[in-house]
Amino acid sequence: MIRSFPFAFVAALSAAVPALAQTATSEGAARLTEVFQTYLGKTEGVVTVTPSGDGYVVAIDPSKLLAAAGDAASGATVSAIDFEVAELGGGKWKVTQAGPASFSVNIPGALTLDVQAESYDWSGVYDETLKAFESSEGVIAGLTVNESITQPGQPAMNVSYAIDKLDIASAATVATGGVDATANYTVTGLTETFTVPPSDGMPMPMDVTLTADSYVGDSKISAMRTGELLDLWAWFVAHPGEAAIKADFDAMKSGIRAALPFFDGMSGTGTITNLAGTTPMGGFSAEKADVVVDVSGATADGKLHEKIALTGLKLPEEMMPAWVPPLLPHEVTLDFTFDSFDLAAPAQILLDEMKPEGKLSDEVNARLMQALLPDGTFQTTVAPSNVTGNIYSLSLQGAMTAGPAAPMPVGSALLKATGLDAVMKALETAPPEVSQQAIPVIMMARGMAKPEGTDSYSWDVQMGADGKFTINGVDMSAMTGMGAQ
Repeated sequence: MIRSFPFAFVAALSAAVPALAQTATSEGAARLTEVFQTYLGKTEGVVTVTPSGDGYVVAIDPSKLLAAAGDAASGATVSAIDFEVAELGGGKWKVTQAGPASFSVNIPGALTLDVQAESYDWSGVYDETLKAFESSEGVIAGLTVNESITQPGQPAMNVSYAIDKLDIASAATVATGGVDATANYTVTGLTETFTVPPSDGMPMPMDVTLTADSYVGDSKISAMRTGELLDLWAWFVAHPGEAAIKADFDAMKSGIRAALPFFDGMSGTGTITNLAGTTPMGGFSAEKADVVVDVSGATADGKLHEKIALTGLKLPEEMMPAWVPPLLPHEVTLDFTFDSFDLAAPAQILLDEMKPEGKLSDEVNARLMQALLPDGTFQTTVAPSNVTGNIYSLSLQGAMTAGPAAPMPVGSALLKATGLDAVMKALETAPPEVSQQAIPVIMMARGMAKPEGTDSYSWDVQMGADGKFTINGVDMSAMTGMGAQ
C-alpha cells in the first residue's frame, strides 16, 4: 500500500464517535467509515476501514473522487494513502504511520507532484475535545519532492527538494475560544533546485540551486476554531458543486460566520544555517538567515509583522565591475509591522452582503474600506533595521501613520550612517553616470546630518499632521513644497 501521512484526513476523528470496542470489530469499522465520509464524501471506495487487532487500518483513495468528477478531472491521478487508528478511551485516538512513504499527483496540463521518503515514522494522539492532535512527533528521512506546475501559455515551473532528515513535533491545548497549537521542526541537509522561466529581461530560463545545512523553526497558532472549521469543511463536502452551494447559501455564510476569526494569531520563527545558492550568474551565501512572521486572524486588532536578518552574506562578484564589491552588504536586517486595521468588521459586512449571484456594489466596497480602516489610517512601524558592509553601515527605525483620512503621512524616523567618506571614495571609480549622481546626493545628505563622531552621522526626521517636514530640527517644508497650504 502506498503511504503518506494524511494530515487533513485524520481530522475526521473530531466527530462524536460512539465508543468502540477495545478489539476492533466490523461494526466499529463501519462507524469510523461514516465519520470519515463526513469529511471526504460518500463516493464508494474513497474510504476503507479494516479491523486490525486492537485498531483499524484506514485507507483513503482520492482517485475515486477524481473519477466521480468526470471530465473536470480527466487524466488526473492521486495515489492512495493509509494509516492506523486505535481508540485510547476518553475521546482520544492513537494515529500512526511507519515505513517508506510515497505520494503522487498528476493533473495533465496543470500539475505533477511526486513525494518519496526512504523512511517515515509518525505518531500522534488525537483528542475529540480539542478536535486536534494533543501531541505528535515524527521523523522523515531521505525525503524528495519533485513538482512541475504548468499554466496556459507559460513554460513549466519545475521545483525539486531533497531533505536528509526532518524531525517534527506538535502539541495542542484548550484555549479561550479555540485551541492553542505549537509545532517545532528541524530540517537537516536541505537542497532545492528550481527553474526561473524566461522573461523580457531574461530570454533564457535560469536554473537556481539552494542548499542549507539546517533549518530550525517553531510555530504557534492561538485560539484556532478547530471545531467550527471542521464543521465548515463538512458542510462543503455535503454541498459539492456551485449549484448546491448557491441553493443553501445562507447556511454557508452561517458556517463561515461561526468559524470567524478562524484563529486569533499565527506566528513562526526560523533559522537557516549555511544557506548557499548557485546561479548562472554566480553563487551567493549567508552564514545564517533568521525569519520571523506574526499575523492576526480576522480580528479587530489586525497585524502583520515580518522580519528577516541575514548575516555573513556573500553576493556573486564574478560578473560585477570592480567598484561594486566594496559597496556590497554582508549583514541585512529588515523588520516592519503593519497594524491599526480591522479585519473582523469587513468580514461581517462581506458575509451580510454576499449574494449567490452578482458583484458587490460600489457602496458596499466603500463600507468595506471604511470598516478596514475605522480611523481612516493604518500604522507602519520599522523596528531597528540595518544594512552593513565592509566600509559602511546604515540603520533605520521609525513609525508612520498614513491612509485616506491623513492628507499627509505623520510620523518620525531616525536614520544613522557611518563610512560615508569611504563610500564616496569607492564611488569615484564608478562610471560617471553613477558617480556624478550618487556622490552629490551623499554630500547633500551629510550636510543635513548631525555628526555623531568620526564619519558617523544621524538624521532625525519628523513629519507633522500639518505637512511640516523637518530633518534634525530644520524645516524642509519650504524646500520641498510641502506643509500647510
